[in-house]
Amino acid sequence: MTYKQANPDDKTLARRLRRGVYAYFDAELHKRCLVCKEYWPADTEFFYDSKTHHDDIGDTCRACSCEQRQHHRANSNQRTMAAA
Repeated sequence: MTYKQANPDDKTLARRLRRGVYAYFDAELHKRCLVCKEYWPADTEFFYDSKTHHDDIGDTCRACSCEQRQHHRANSNQRTMAAA
């Protein structure tokens, strides 16, 4: 399976490198997750595909997205049970 790499334009890449959103480790582009603050390779193996972001991948890593989704589902089930 091939993974889609982040594809930011030069201006976006320079700005995000300066701000710490991106970093190069071993000549590979990595992106920092907004939730866990860890750097992961900037591809769709670690981040979900997103058409709304400038680099075509999301801001939150897959693991954190999954945890957030599970937390949301658990809380919505508790609210449903409490309302009944």
